[in-house]
Amino acid sequence: LPLRGVDLGASDPTTGQQCFDLDRVYVNLNTMTQVPLSEEEKREREKRSPVEARESRPLAALEATRANRHLVLLGDPGSGKTTFVGHLALCLAIHSLEPEAGWLDHLPCWPELEAELVPLPVILRDFGRWLPETEKVAEPRHLWDFVVSRLEAQNLAFAAEPLHEALEKGQAMVLLDGLDEIPTRSQRALVRDAVAVF
Repeated sequence: LPLRGVDLGASDPTTGQQCFDLDRVYVNLNTMTQVPLSEEEKREREKRSPVEARESRPLAALEATRANRHLVLLGDPGSGKTTFVGHLALCLAIHSLEPEAGWLDHLPCWPELEAELVPLPVILRDFGRWLPETEKVAEPRHLWDFVVSRLEAQNLAFAAEPLHEALEKGQAMVLLDGLDEIPTRSQRALVRDAVAVF
């Protein structure tokens, strides 16, 4: 996680750029939805501040993701949506590679049954650029063909078949990001429809 744009000294080539690992600086993202406090949360809150009488708390984005098979996370630019997707994908991917390294600890409340999901992040802005302008009707193959093209561009074509198999078996989680970054209304509509039929 480069600090360029946050730390003015980070762009000075003479000092070397200081970087932090995303998992060390990530702050859990909350939604605007309020949920009732559990009894344990009420006791904890009373210990910290006996005067505070709130009976609810914001629903964490991770909790919302865990509880919903399909979820749209809305927020202003810079509110943390892309970082949330990156953090979730990073933790799940590294957990699959290093199950004993404690990466699931970064995803509190994540169900153990879904710890082996293969994260498949897709940047919809890039997908929108990739779609031929001649395409007018969205088809399920469009999104998959884009994924395969990205794998091939990174010399990872061998991963396409196992990834497709994981998707078919429900062992993968597709993480779509950046719908609001697609420049034109018609492109946005086609990308939205392609995601829906996929």
